[in-house]
Amino acid sequence: MIWAVMVEMAVGRVWASTGTGSRRVQQGQEALGRLVAQARGLQPGLRPWLRPFAFALLNWVFDVACLAASLWALGIGVPWHSLLLAYVLTQIPGSLCLTPGSLGIVETSLSALLVLYGLRPGPAIAATLLYRAVSYWALQPVGWACWLAITLHTGASGSPPRHSARRGSPTQL
Repeated sequence: MIWAVMVEMAVGRVWASTGTGSRRVQQGQEALGRLVAQARGLQPGLRPWLRPFAFALLNWVFDVACLAASLWALGIGVPWHSLLLAYVLTQIPGSLCLTPGSLGIVETSLSALLVLYGLRPGPAIAATLLYRAVSYWALQPVGWACWLAITLHTGASGSPPRHSARRGSPTQL
């Protein structure tokens, strides 16, 4: 137990002396300190996880709906018996992030799975490319606009703006 206290004190001294030389390092230390304080204030339980789980589930449902709509838009019969399986199996290599945005990986795996489940290669590739154009590329300008707005709003201060603290918000922890 004494060695743990001694290690903690030594790490604390190194941590404090590191931030004295650079303003950026101090800002990083402060941000990390706020993150640790927020993480310590998290309360495990079912209710806090329901909202993120619901949003993730809705994201997947709308993504599958986008794939089905892409097939419908091209006049291709939707293989309902295998659509969900093809989507889920595509998410496995897509989540590995071997390329930025899993470009090429999602397209290849989804096209191959749609062909495997009964579509002809031409319509499968067309449906996959339309699906990716809507579900990935159409959202890129929105993401870049948000990034630009946050960057410009941050301004010269180098730190994000403080929002009014609501009850239970992470800024209160």
